[in-house]
Amino acid sequence: FPSHDSPKDIALRMKLAQIYYDFKDFSKETALLKNETDIKAKVLLAKAYANLKEYSSALTVFDQVGETEDSEYMYLYAVTLEAKNLYPKAVTIYKKVKGAFEEQAKARILKIGINVEEGMPQFLTALLNEEKIFLSNKT
Repeated sequence: FPSHDSPKDIALRMKLAQIYYDFKDFSKETALLKNETDIKAKVLLAKAYANLKEYSSALTVFDQVGETEDSEYMYLYAVTLEAKNLYPKAVTIYKKVKGAFEEQAKARILKIGINVEEGMPQFLTALLNEEKIFLSNKT
């Protein structure tokens, strides 16, 4: 997306970015907003990166913004944390998701199957136990 085509005014850029987002053209949206400092622009940027599965870029922006009241943003923040294997923090954020994404967030918590005492997902614990059994059978 050539920079000479992007509007200079932040309000216009935000409207254009929202149109790109609504039409799921996340690449054009990220190109338009990647250098913005406005918090609303960063919220939209983080959501676009998450939708593109560019989780490292998304996490950088999510961490800059922190938590918001936007349920989609919070859900995608948790999805990003989960994708980066940051399960305890992902569950913490999923628990804060309200509104339209609350049921999806609850389903993700169950899918992670977090073992709070261990701070490790159950599937990972099971995998490590299988590895121990496998290794002990080798000797």
